[in-house]
Amino acid sequence: MANIDYAFRVDILSLDDKTLISTGDAQPNTGGGYEAPQGSLYLRQNATTSGEVYVKFGPNDVDWNLLGSSDVNLTTIGSNDIPVFVDSTRSDKVLSSTMIPMVFSGNRLIDSSWMQIDEAKDATSGFVIPFNATIVGIATQFKNGKGREIDLYIDGVLDTADVVTIPNITDAQATDMTLDIDITALEKIQLRGSTSQGLAQTGRGLITIYARWRG
Repeated sequence: MANIDYAFRVDILSLDDKTLISTGDAQPNTGGGYEAPQGSLYLRQNATTSGEVYVKFGPNDVDWNLLGSSDVNLTTIGSNDIPVFVDSTRSDKVLSSTMIPMVFSGNRLIDSSWMQIDEAKDATSGFVIPFNATIVGIATQFKNGKGREIDLYIDGVLDTADVVTIPNITDAQATDMTLDIDITALEKIQLRGSTSQGLAQTGRGLITIYARWRG
């Protein structure tokens, strides 16, 4: 029998445009992710195994789970039954299948500049987390990042210095989906320009933090 890893490279869309079957070499849950409707399948040729199957479980491009790598169950978080899985890459933490995006914006960031949330520009503005959660990723896009480093604050206290660096290029983009930062319910998340780089100003841009609820 032919090796199915090398037999085809296709995208098959259902007649109702609701699901997609795709093939490829890259991991769909890393980098910028892979766009597809929820419920879609991605068949990946893996250089070290016979093949992998991913299922799209959420609205974000990186919301793909590798089948067979973890079992999805329900657990109560707050008063809600939430689909969760055991994340072996993060010390077997029980995390929600769905990721929660938190979008910060900024312009002309310099040392100690707080990033804002929509029109909330006050230095005390931040995202208050209703349940225990774990930050698992971050993504940036700026007109020009000036190489500026960004610090993560929790409840007004520096938690992670240089959680991301915005490249010193036009259309500055950066992602890191390997973060493992725990947050306790009712704590507040903020982002701030690092205090070590002077007055070099960034252009306009966004930073998205991705978190999962923690059981």
